[in-house]
Amino acid sequence: MLPPQRGIQGLYIDNIVIPSGVTLTITGIVTAATCNTITIQNGGKLIINGGTIDGAYIIAQSGSGFAIRNNGKVLLSGSNQFDVQLGAVFNLDSGEVRLK
Repeated sequence: MLPPQRGIQGLYIDNIVIPSGVTLTITGIVTAATCNTITIQNGGKLIINGGTIDGAYIIAQSGSGFAIRNNGKVLLSGSNQFDVQLGAVFNLDSGEVRLK
């Protein structure tokens, strides 16, 4: 399990689950195969702070938090790879979500 605050600056990932009480902050480039997911569970938070997530399928479950700040980016391989479920909080302060 991840500690309560964890930063990722750049790597290639498999599946990631962000559980309740954990905040994962992305500050660099994180690359994933199109079949890999980042799941933010109820009570978990994902913050992209100037970083980039490239290719991952992102699922923000109800009760989770997801923020993009400081020109952060989410680059999607397909249009169905970004799922912010009802009850999740998504803040696009400064950045973009787009198909690559």
